[in-house]
Amino acid sequence: MGRIKKLLDEQTYIMSLGEEQELNKEFEDFKNSQEYVAKVNEEFNLHKSKYSDAEVDNAIKYAFECIQLPPEEIGINVYQKLWRQHFYEILNS
Repeated sequence: MGRIKKLLDEQTYIMSLGEEQELNKEFEDFKNSQEYVAKVNEEFNLHKSKYSDAEVDNAIKYAFECIQLPPEEIGINVYQKLWRQHFYEILNS
């Protein structure tokens, strides 16, 4: 019984090693593809600064000034939505 278990364990190890090598090859092929380049460029574009620090500071200041009600009165979720709305309106204007 011990030999059979040992053989099964070895077979499982060899199969998992083969699967790992196959996955590594697929990943290397993906890294050398145009799809990978496009994905990386897309990620870079997501993290580029669109606005200067001064624009962001002004948007924050004016967004807070636009909301006249305290968060406790309208609820934190509504307050957050209003704040975001005013913030992005100011940045995009």
